[in-house]
Amino acid sequence: MAIPTAYLLHWLTSHTSLTGLRVIHLSLAYEASISHWLTSHTSLPGLRGIHLALADESYLSHWLTSHTSLPGLRGIHLALANESYLSHWLTSHTSLTGLRVIHISLAYESYIYHWLTSHTYITGLRVIPLSLAYESYIYHWLTSHTSITGLRVIHISLAYESYIYHWLTSHTYITSLRVIHLSLAYESYIYHWLTSHTSITGLRVISLLLAKKALISHWLTSHTSLTGLRVIPLSLAKKHNYLI
Repeated sequence: MAIPTAYLLHWLTSHTSLTGLRVIHLSLAYEASISHWLTSHTSLPGLRGIHLALADESYLSHWLTSHTSLPGLRGIHLALANESYLSHWLTSHTSLTGLRVIHISLAYESYIYHWLTSHTYITGLRVIPLSLAYESYIYHWLTSHTSITGLRVIHISLAYESYIYHWLTSHTYITSLRVIHLSLAYESYIYHWLTSHTSITGLRVISLLLAKKALISHWLTSHTSLTGLRVIPLSLAKKHNYLI
């Protein structure tokens, strides 16, 4: 996705502190400016939380192979992680306390699955995609071992599960719906809830497709304190009126 709004693109590179670019959707990276910024301004020794579809960019691909000890990463997506070498690399060369923003299709690999449950501090399960949650063990773990007040950065395709859906609306302090995937917002109940019960200063978890809407783009930069633009999926943009 190329971001057409020059203003926001510029804003990203000049107003944010993106050391590690921890939870930003990097489909952005195809923009030459950002692609260059990533490789020259960030300290990405383990490429924490970067969508590696990026690797197809020759420059980035070269960066990956020369600055990281991932000699196989040439235009390959993290399905690569199933390769025992990378799987081992992930667990032994990175500081993944919380497995920040790493694609967890990985988790089905028994080794990683075990690693997740025994070596991480996943209080809040920060930025882990939870297709995982359907695994009974993790599902139970989520509801009993985490302090998910706000359900920080959890993929909420989950929310359609009646139990979690109910849990979301009754047990969480979602006064800014921190890092929750908002495809949910199209559900009239949640959509209404978002617009009437939240203080969305920062709209912390909206994806940046939103940038296409000039009004929202302006709103983001003038009404929010987005130092780092942490974990915002902006697919909400199509329903932009609620921000006005």
